[in-house]
Amino acid sequence: MTRPTAGLIALTLLVALGTAAEAQAPVFENLSDAVRTAALQGKCFDAAIKEIKLPKYEKWGNYEAFLPGNIERFCEYWGRGY
Repeated sequence: MTRPTAGLIALTLLVALGTAAEAQAPVFENLSDAVRTAALQGKCFDAAIKEIKLPKYEKWGNYEAFLPGNIERFCEYWGRGY
């Protein structure tokens, strides 16, 4: 499934995290998929923010600080039914 708008969101979020775009692309694909599932289950926003974790990336700098906001952004996108 092509997600051009989700890609634009990911590019915007890449700037916030401050690491190489190539390394970050998978985290946003994984996060987008997790949030899409949560949105389809009606969990956006609060439940999604509490439940979604990406253990593979927990050691990244600013993971804890930026994860809730990134989940919100993807909830806004997927919550609109895209």
